[in-house]
Amino acid sequence: MNDIILSNDVIVGIILIGGQSSRMGQDKASLEINSLPLYKIAAQKLLRFCHQVYLSVNKNQHTKNTYEYPSIIDQYEAQGPIGALLSCMQAIEDAPLLVLACDMPF
Repeated sequence: MNDIILSNDVIVGIILIGGQSSRMGQDKASLEINSLPLYKIAAQKLLRFCHQVYLSVNKNQHTKNTYEYPSIIDQYEAQGPIGALLSCMQAIEDAPLLVLACDMPF
């Protein structure tokens, strides 16, 4: 069997920042560690392996916030991370995806 080796110029990073944040009481992606929001910490990690990083956001986040990374809007409301993943897979059909949740910074 041949091993497939992917270079970071083809891998696309996705950071899952959508969701309701009902347990946190505020947008979890904006919580900070060492003065950096969680989504930026995740982006820094992904950029070591990916040529492009996208944020998977819900519609509310998309209308209220401006991010320095391009966003993919969740097309499947109230379906959790699976809906977000499906939205990302539909938006980016031609590249392998590396996915991180923003609320697991370590």
